[in-house]
Order: sequence, then structure tokens, then C-alpha cells
Amino acid sequence: MLSQQSSVSAPGTRAAKDMRAEAQRIFQEGQTELNRGELEAAEAAFRRVLKLDASSASAHANLGVIEMRRKQWDKALLELHRAERLDPRMIGIHLNIGLWNSEGRTTRRQLRLRIGRQ
Repeated sequence: MLSQQSSVSAPGTRAAKDMRAEAQRIFQEGQTELNRGELEAAEAAFRRVLKLDASSASAHANLGVIEMRRKQWDKALLELHRAERLDPRMIGIHLNIGLWNSEGRTTRRQLRLRIGRQ
């Protein structure tokens, strides 16, 4: 779900509508790449969306998902919280944060155990 506000132009102008349409097109490209597992291409697309629409909670949420897949837990949480701040009622954001808590905590616990054994 792409944010409806463009941070670049006044909401009712033709330029703003064109930018939203372009952001939505790029967002769909990113979604396709993410679904295919092409994380670098998906990340690039979502970052382009944010250049056109800095208030896109969905782009931040998807960047969080990408970082979770990479097991970059701190980066994932940062993006997920950015998305949550922009759209606290976004469907799935709390689920992803819950997954972060589950996966991130397990990974950190495993790391501490490994370090403790050395």
C-alpha cells in the first residue's frame, strides 16, 4: 500500500499526480522483485519510491522485510518503525515487528551462546 501524499509537490497538482503514479509504478516493480527474491533490485526500487514520496510507509515496511531476509535485524527494525510511525494502522506492520522480535531475539541469543562457548 503506497502512501497517498507526495512530499515533493502540492497534492492536487498534475506534477504531484504524475509523481504518485510514477512512485506507484516503481513500487509495483519493487514488489515484483521482492516476490522473486531479488533483494537488491527490490531495495533499489523502494529507495527510488522514497525519493518520490518520503512518506511511503509501505516502502519502508518492505525495506524492513528485505533487511529481515538478510538477517540484518537492527536495520530491519529501523525501517519497520519508520513505517509504523508513518502509518500505525498499516496491515502487517505489527506482525513483521513481532517476527523481528522472534527471529532477532533467537539470533542474538544464539550469538551470545556461541560467544560464551569460545
